[in-house]
Amino acid sequence: MFQKLRRKFITIAMFSVTVVLIGIIAILNLFYFLQLNRDADDVLNFLLAHNGSFPEDSFSYNNRHNLFSGETPYRTRYFSVSFNTESGETAINMGHIASILPSEAYNYALTVADSGKTQGIYRGYKYKIKYTNTGYEIVFLDFGSELTTLRTLILLSLLILFVSLIIIFVLISLLSRPIINPVIENIQKQKRFITDASHEIKTPLSIISADTDVIEILHGEDEWTQNIKDQVVRMNDLVKDLLILSKMESAVPSEIVTKFNASEVISKRADTFDPIAVSENKHYIKSIEKDVEFKGYEDGIDKLVSVLLNNSFKYTPEDGTISLNVSKQGKSIIIVCSNTTDKMPSGNLNRLFDRFYRSDNSRSRETGSYGIGLSIAKAVVEQHKGNISVEKVNRNLISFRAVLNQI
Repeated sequence: MFQKLRRKFITIAMFSVTVVLIGIIAILNLFYFLQLNRDADDVLNFLLAHNGSFPEDSFSYNNRHNLFSGETPYRTRYFSVSFNTESGETAINMGHIASILPSEAYNYALTVADSGKTQGIYRGYKYKIKYTNTGYEIVFLDFGSELTTLRTLILLSLLILFVSLIIIFVLISLLSRPIINPVIENIQKQKRFITDASHEIKTPLSIISADTDVIEILHGEDEWTQNIKDQVVRMNDLVKDLLILSKMESAVPSEIVTKFNASEVISKRADTFDPIAVSENKHYIKSIEKDVEFKGYEDGIDKLVSVLLNNSFKYTPEDGTISLNVSKQGKSIIIVCSNTTDKMPSGNLNRLFDRFYRSDNSRSRETGSYGIGLSIAKAVVEQHKGNISVEKVNRNLISFRAVLNQI
């Protein structure tokens, strides 16, 4: 249990840190890309506004607006292609680039023009198209170095993320034990308290029961002595359930894990409810797959079936129906226990598995329930690394489904 708690803490911590780091890295890379894209668009818009080139007298004006510097024309690699649709003439400006031939520039221009897009990135060049009354002009800006820088930044970010996660995982693993130790100590103290208190309570309960018997011998039985005896029985049942729950929430000792015929164990326990079904006039349906071999905690499986059926019988009205279905799926056992009810629990049904939780206190008092049984069922399922759930099938039918895996 404690190892499971530690793993859960590490998993949650690592998930949180990973989400935060990925978010930070994604925002930084996105911001950098948007900045590169905006700077390239500024250059393209300026070139299109000046017939595909940097005019010599434009920088005194643009410097006042901090758009470009005097070095911008010299470090900017670009070319432009103009198409005159009326005359059919084509003008190619290759004065500021040396890595591409005029024929390639012409083919690039035809390709992007046929794509139907007015801007984009093609073979490492960011382009933009400007339409005029006589045709259109396309300016290509060398964007390869920016894309290379962006890819390098992304790879470096991923490397930093990977290394950071490894370091953080090691640190969390080392620090997780002292962090959860107080929680573990509290759980252990709680279990010791339950065990010690349960044993201490047994003695006064025995004395009360014995004294009540003496009173009945001397003065005869009446409603008061009977009430005392009923409450003693209830308290004994509560103490017994608390001890069972404390035991079930602990790890299963390896020596009691055996391979057994689960069908026989479950059938034997299920058959004990046949007389109850007859006496309470309830319909009881059993469907248990035969010869299901299972490796696990035999007493725990027996207790699980007992709890589920006992719970179903308690809350099924006269002439109602209880059904138990047991099947094997791979190496797992699936136990489904359903029952009709005249009063469906309200709220979050999964809270039924919380200890001492009762959706209806008055109804629980009538049935003698303390709200521990389903907590025991959940503990048994968790011992077998499975899961248990409850579902409201319709307004009159509730179903509990437990999946148990081999230990």
